[in-house]
Amino acid sequence: MTKTTDLRPCDNCGGPIAPFFYRVEIKFRQVMIDPRAVNQVLGTAQILGSLELGAIMAPNRDVLIESPAYRIDKDIWLCQSCTYGLESNKPFKIDLVQMMIEHEREETRP
Repeated sequence: MTKTTDLRPCDNCGGPIAPFFYRVEIKFRQVMIDPRAVNQVLGTAQILGSLELGAIMAPNRDVLIESPAYRIDKDIWLCQSCTYGLESNKPFKIDLVQMMIEHEREETRP
């Protein structure tokens, strides 16, 4: 639930968001490929003679491991002009790396 005190200007250009705007939810996750799961799929595929069957029949089909320590959820609010690119002279300036750095700073504050 968003209250009127939570409203803010466009995160890209700083302009007004009224009457309609777009809210983009970004989720940063650090993930890695689980080599054991990949080996299970490839081994099963070798036995069955088909990669498709190996992917279905392998005991562990989820090959991604998500790091619980690195999770960032960010909402970006965009006005209609930025969303549709109506003002072509204004570059899209939302920096995802800068958002990650800001999140790290917030996490380490006392």
